[in-house]
Amino acid sequence: MKISVIITTYNGSRWIAAALDSVLAQTLAPAEIIVINDGSTDDTAHVIARYAPRVQCIDQPNAGISAARNRGILCATGDALAFFDDDDIWLPQKLARQAALLDAHAEVGVVFCNHQNFEHETGTILLESDNVKQQQLASRPAAIPEAYVLQPQSQFAGTLDDNYALPSTLMVRADVLRQVGLFDTSLSYGEDWQMLLRLALVTQIGYCSDILLRRRIRTNSLSSHGKDDRDLLRALETLPNFAPLPASSRAEWEDMCAALGVSAAYYSRKSGDRAAARKYLATALKRGRLIGGRRYDWRSVMNGLREVVSLSLGRS
Repeated sequence: MKISVIITTYNGSRWIAAALDSVLAQTLAPAEIIVINDGSTDDTAHVIARYAPRVQCIDQPNAGISAARNRGILCATGDALAFFDDDDIWLPQKLARQAALLDAHAEVGVVFCNHQNFEHETGTILLESDNVKQQQLASRPAAIPEAYVLQPQSQFAGTLDDNYALPSTLMVRADVLRQVGLFDTSLSYGEDWQMLLRLALVTQIGYCSDILLRRRIRTNSLSSHGKDDRDLLRALETLPNFAPLPASSRAEWEDMCAALGVSAAYYSRKSGDRAAARKYLATALKRGRLIGGRRYDWRSVMNGLREVVSLSLGRS
């Protein structure tokens, strides 16, 4: 199997060398390593240049992470694509373990793995990902140790519940990725969740339960800042533009849109946009079950429900 590694970076000169070193240390060497330098203004380009010709660097004006990933996808020639953020670190067996699962299971089109969070400044381990939930979703053990294949009838619902796969944990067959299309560049947040949902609709998902990724947590990184549910709602509402929803999944999709809509009303009201809050609430109440549906961030939902009373009474 020919593997293409796609790394996106923006002003990553302080940590991209560690990321590249971890790719080059893989026990299964990738066929190509493509770095999309998304308009960095620091010394990133010079750091990457030290790795030539083993690493191909493509420079582009700053366009955001989705556009950078898409550029990498269009340039890649591999049978499988592995995405990698510039501040993460792979363990040496990452590519080998995931490629083995894909080789053993032709029905699986995407594989993710367990991960560990660590604090950038001190190296302190913050979290070892809980893989119990993913194993509960698994229909059966895979043909290789410590690996699973998710149930096709429940994996979409499970992905609605939680964006359990970080981009740096993913390996995707190129033909499956061509089927679902590129990342949605209209989204500033939630584009990775939307992509995973699109994949869940067309292929089976595999999971390696051993920790194969170390995820760096930085105070100023995008992932370390809280994002409100208006972003996630946009990601979910646009999902049918990319993949038709089967009838069996539409009710669950509507339920999640409804819950996120109530939460979006809360955040709109919090930011002073009462008109948007009313619109979100009206749509959510028409859309699906707020009680008795799937699992949500109930604190945000209950905050939103309080807005129903407040807005209906006309309070500021």
